[in-house]
Amino acid sequence: MCFFMKRSVLLVFAVLFSQSIFAQREGLIIGQSCNIYFQRFGNGRPILVVGDPALPFRGCENVAQKLSKRNQVILYDPRGTGRTKLPRVDTSTVNYPRTAEDIESIRQVLRLPRLILLATPGGRGVVENYMRKFPEKIDGFIWLTGESWAPTTFVRTPKLDSLLAFSAIPNAVKPASSKPALRVDWTDTEAFYTTVDQFIRRNRLDYVAPEPKKARRPNGRGNIRRKRA
Repeated sequence: MCFFMKRSVLLVFAVLFSQSIFAQREGLIIGQSCNIYFQRFGNGRPILVVGDPALPFRGCENVAQKLSKRNQVILYDPRGTGRTKLPRVDTSTVNYPRTAEDIESIRQVLRLPRLILLATPGGRGVVENYMRKFPEKIDGFIWLTGESWAPTTFVRTPKLDSLLAFSAIPNAVKPASSKPALRVDWTDTEAFYTTVDQFIRRNRLDYVAPEPKKARRPNGRGNIRRKRA
């Protein structure tokens, strides 16, 4: 009995490690203070969706699938929400600088040369902090205006809201003039998805640089763990 159990465990272990992390559609990126849960849809130029930092992305998959017809779309659960767990929730683990580091962890571990950031109104503070720290890692911005999509089965986490409220954003940053930016009202219509695709192609953002053969381990964030069913 023990022999067969050990053999099955070794087989599962081998299967997990035989798959490239770059083909992985979901998983946990092992970070310094939390493990970030993500999902990827489609292929092509990576678009990272930055939503409300107090909400998980559950409920947004349908929109991501439509956006991914010509692009690679990445969704992730912000720290302390959904499947991105925190050992403790306080001002040391939940703040805007940490949320910016989470985006950089995703970019580095998935070996994405640069990102297009699609920000909902609630995610603007997160994007501005990332833009301040890593401007060279951004290809462009898509700013959603008006009413944007949001998960319908989850409620905001008041504690996260209160902690982020004390994480002030000094000197509000505007997108650099050299970075293409699109401001568009969110509507679940073909016109919206066409507008996004045209913006990416017009600014030649659909070019994806080849992945390097070897990637440097990004300061303790170089591991990825497959999400088990």
